[in-house]
Amino acid sequence: MGGSTRSQSSAVEQAAGSAGRWRSDRTHRPGSRCRSPVRTSTSTRSQPSPRRSPTTSPDPSPPRRTCTARSFQTNQTYKNRCCTARSFQTNQTYKNRCCTGGESRRRPAGRIGRDALGHRTRHRRNGSSVTGSSTTERSTPQGGSGGFDALVRDFPATYFAATMSLGSAAVGAGQLKLNALATSLAVLGIVALVLTSAIISIRVVRHTRRVVEDLQHHATAFTLLTTVAAFNITGGAAIIVLDRVELGWICWTIGLVMWPPLLYASLLSTIIEHPKPRIAQGINGTWFLMTVSTQAVVTTTALLLTRTGTNQGLELLTIAGFGLGIVLYLIVMTLLFLRWVFTESTPDEDDPPSWIAAGAMATTALAGSRILSLDGSYRLIDRLAPFIEGLVIVGWASATFWLPLMVAIQVWRHGVHHLPWRFVPSMWSMVFPVVTYGAATWAMADQTGLSILDPVPPVFFMLGLTGILLAGWGTVRSIASTLRNGS
Repeated sequence: MGGSTRSQSSAVEQAAGSAGRWRSDRTHRPGSRCRSPVRTSTSTRSQPSPRRSPTTSPDPSPPRRTCTARSFQTNQTYKNRCCTARSFQTNQTYKNRCCTGGESRRRPAGRIGRDALGHRTRHRRNGSSVTGSSTTERSTPQGGSGGFDALVRDFPATYFAATMSLGSAAVGAGQLKLNALATSLAVLGIVALVLTSAIISIRVVRHTRRVVEDLQHHATAFTLLTTVAAFNITGGAAIIVLDRVELGWICWTIGLVMWPPLLYASLLSTIIEHPKPRIAQGINGTWFLMTVSTQAVVTTTALLLTRTGTNQGLELLTIAGFGLGIVLYLIVMTLLFLRWVFTESTPDEDDPPSWIAAGAMATTALAGSRILSLDGSYRLIDRLAPFIEGLVIVGWASATFWLPLMVAIQVWRHGVHHLPWRFVPSMWSMVFPVVTYGAATWAMADQTGLSILDPVPPVFFMLGLTGILLAGWGTVRSIASTLRNGS
């Protein structure tokens, strides 16, 4: 009887010890391994295991289980063992990064910010930054050439959106007969284009690997198309505001030469990239730059046609490019709308480049209006004029539809969730659609005779000009800080 009592007591102690170990395993600890729970049958659990002596070597660890998005979604127990339930439910990024390669990882400590595209970036205390699933260690030289090298190394192509905004604002000021302001904005846009192009060129030469990495990533591949749009919009402003047709030809030629290589390189890199990201991490508003760059080429081409004689090549380019830009928009909008509706959204995931959804259609309406201004001079355009006019109205209506939604998202982010405002270069992606919408509305009303829209352009011009001042101040402070601190 005594022997059986001691045997039962030993079994209870062993079961309690196993339960204690199980409870400790369920709590996520730094550096712990993500392992599948070892489930035993009832019969096995009821048999006491022999007590391990201190000299006995530990049992080999069970094989590690790879933490994937699928395992998170399908295995609630495994999800709770990899990460705490609270962090899993409240932070999409932590859910995606918690366990990778079979090892549990804590969220990096530090301040959460945004990178050049508006995506989440976590700046650690040691100067490194985490964007997506990659970590880039950044040195922090103090001033001098180190500061300039830091500026060049991390200078994003999205700064070309500043040039695009200035060019569109110059055209809008010219439409409102603000000639002095229009000239100032056009000249400032040319200066910004030259400086941005110089820095990007140095970056291509000195940091080629980073440029190639941007081109090979779904989320950043299409940002290089801002170069094409910036040159063409600046060329259009030079023609309309400054009456410098030769400068317009130069900008148009540079943009046209870069357009096919950058467009196909961006598309090809996203097609052959492996492994593929999920749609929530792979697609963003910068994909609309395919449409923006295409329609910018069309707009400047139409302006040049007004200064030249009959040219069937340029005429075909305007019509074909206008249609291609609409097709590209429909493809991207379908994918992005699916992402918005069917994937989880958090306040820090809805980034400024999503505003390009409205900017792309505003640019389309502006390009179509420029084509309509050629009506009567070119036979092909004459035959397609009613069709083009309908597409112009559709494009303007689409831009009008998206702008209130973009504003509502910003209210949700900063008003409801109190996300602090902080300057990032991609904020120029919010300014560009506003100023372009005003210019497109004026051009469409001029070509279609819709005088009811006359009060709209001045309002959006003032909003866009305010955005230019705020974003410009943020740009100056950001660049000055980088040059001074080297980070």
